[in-house]
Amino acid sequence: MDKAAKPQILYSERVTPSWFAFLPLLAIFPTFWLAFAPINLIAGVVSGLAVTALVAVLMVGLSPRIIVQKGRLSVSGAIVATEFLGKLEIIGKADTFAERGPRLNANAFVALQSSRKGLLKIQLTDSRDTTPYWLVSSKNPVKLAGFIEQARA
Repeated sequence: MDKAAKPQILYSERVTPSWFAFLPLLAIFPTFWLAFAPINLIAGVVSGLAVTALVAVLMVGLSPRIIVQKGRLSVSGAIVATEFLGKLEIIGKADTFAERGPRLNANAFVALQSSRKGLLKIQLTDSRDTTPYWLVSSKNPVKLAGFIEQARA
């Protein structure tokens, strides 16, 4: 494959859950262990460990992935050319709940990680697209916005 065909990645981020989002996983093992203990103790231990590990892998593996390249933005597989990106708005922690709930437009594209409080609202300017904006969780929305601006240049 020709290197010129694939634009250079300016910024890449997988928005993984914060550490406290994994705390409920601690309940999975004892649940399976207690459920299977009367039948087979080893089956309870093995199934508890396996299900806990599977859920942890899924939590990380299904996390939104953000890739900023020269001329395009990709979030969880959705791609938009930077020429169609409008105003970038960093949502403060005080407004995060409202943006995810009451203020959320039903047509908006969302890639959220509920345990991350950083949000970036990206307005779209394509008149053919019914999506008014993208609402994206990020570990560092200020840094993400900076790289999006750089990708536009």
